[in-house]
Amino acid sequence: MKKNFYIILLAVVALFVTIIVYYSAVNAQYESSAAKKPVQKEKEVKVESCYNCHGQIKELHTTGKHAKINCSNCHKDLITT
Repeated sequence: MKKNFYIILLAVVALFVTIIVYYSAVNAQYESSAAKKPVQKEKEVKVESCYNCHGQIKELHTTGKHAKINCSNCHKDLITT
């Protein structure tokens, strides 16, 4: 009876150790992959060059709620510098 108890106890401890090792490895892998991804900031454009052709846009960006936002925030694929 005592021998069966120790075998079961050993199996449970081994299971917990396996789970702890597995999840710590998964967590380390997740953290390393998150650290490798660089945060890519969009290249800001000189809005004055846009305003030369787009007078209405200049009005919107200087007086409206878009005053602090660069054009490249919304127009990533259309901006050429």
